[in-house]
Amino acid sequence: MQLTQVVVVRLATGATALASESGAVERGAGIAVYNNAFLIIMVPHSIITVSLATALLPNLSRTAAAQRAEEVRAQVLSGVRTALAIIIPFAGLLLALAGPISRLLFGYGAASEDTDLVAVTLAAFLPGLVGFTSTYLLQRAFYAAEDTRTPFVVQLVVSGVQVALSLAIVPRVNPVLVSAALAAAWSVAVLIGALTALVLTRRRFGPVHAGSLALFVLLVVVAALPGSLAALWLVLRFPEIALTSAVGALLVAAVGTVVAATSYVVLAWAFRVAPVRDGLRQARALLAARLGRR
Repeated sequence: MQLTQVVVVRLATGATALASESGAVERGAGIAVYNNAFLIIMVPHSIITVSLATALLPNLSRTAAAQRAEEVRAQVLSGVRTALAIIIPFAGLLLALAGPISRLLFGYGAASEDTDLVAVTLAAFLPGLVGFTSTYLLQRAFYAAEDTRTPFVVQLVVSGVQVALSLAIVPRVNPVLVSAALAAAWSVAVLIGALTALVLTRRRFGPVHAGSLALFVLLVVVAALPGSLAALWLVLRFPEIALTSAVGALLVAAVGTVVAATSYVVLAWAFRVAPVRDGLRQARALLAARLGRR
């Protein structure tokens, strides 16, 4: 899928060149802004989704080898739910703290002038993190069944939609917003890819109970929303602290994270979000066991 990357790079660098030549705007949001924002969203993906998929794949492979399609489906959907129970509140928190995080990570040297653009681009990337996570995990079921063709088809859909949307949107936006437009195109593409992967999973492994999965996602979103809004309120209430210095950005991000995480855990327990409840029970049992040894 290198063609997609070529298109993204050319459009992003072209926006910067156009801004410089025309003088209509002082700067263009080019490939550096796009890449910096993408690096941020890859942090939760790498820590949570990739780790979960790595743990899930061996058992998935054994189950697929035994031709137990229903168990494969159940295991991979359980993995999707577990990942989304963490990724969705994480995405909400990143959205609320996009400004302070961009300031904290890239507010130095030549990149310091682009932290606001990184924040906007990061916000455009975050809806796609849900689709990217779901697609990544659903594809593990096909890899476990030694089917590499289906993930390739899914990736073709994602790349095709991303390229088409990028070519359609970018020429119509201000050069300052090109990186955000490219991020939005990626988000739409991976969400469509997730729906495609879900349909193909149903065809190969049986019913995926899309209604139940959608209700689960809704519950997680509702549980994550108050904490994310509280973190956003902190940023809007104290912009002179959150957006002007690394120390201030770190302080607001830390407080916002604690508030959002606490709120989410409480509400997720109240809403009976199974992965959260199971995780808390396991943590409590582990803590009790360690205290018992002492």
